[in-house]
This record gives sequence, C-alpha cells and structure tokens, in this order.
Amino acid sequence: MVRSGLVAVVIKGPLLRFTVNVIAFYLSRFDSNTTAVVFSHNNGSCLKKPREAVLQMLAAKHSNFASSLAPAPPVEGYNFRNFQREACYYGTLLAVQRFN
Repeated sequence: MVRSGLVAVVIKGPLLRFTVNVIAFYLSRFDSNTTAVVFSHNNGSCLKKPREAVLQMLAAKHSNFASSLAPAPPVEGYNFRNFQREACYYGTLLAVQRFN
C-alpha cells in the first residue's frame, strides 16, 4: 500500500516479451486511480536500448506506471538472488516515492 486507497504492483525483471505483456495487462485491467504498476530491474548487460524504449513508452502513456533501473549488485549471489532482492527493494522504494 503506497497511499490510502492505492496499491502498487512491483514487477521485477528481466524485461522479456512475457513481462511486457503482463505489465500491459495490469495497466489495461486495473483502474489507474487505485493501482500503480512499477517495473524494477538492473541496468546490466541484458537491458537493451529497445527494451528501455518500451519502458519509456509505457511511462509516457500511463501515469500510473514507473520503472526503476538500478545498478547491478556487486555480487550476484546464488541463483542471482542479490539481483532479485535489489530489484524488489528499488521497485518498492520507487513506488513509495513516486506514488505517495
């Protein structure tokens, strides 16, 4: 819960075609006055310019969408757990800051 009556859905990367479809589904399905959608990932080597453009297009089209691209963690961790933890942390932090 970010502000009273607003729920934030934080989706962590990577930004695959499936992930873009899920984001589009949430943005079209839920009321923008009650639901914010945040995509969070790192700006490592798997983030390509066309995918970054998709995030910018979604942000321009939907006022209830934001994305966080934080630096990659210094240590990956087992099964990339540090990437997952940091993506969740930065996405939640952005949701609180942007939609509060």
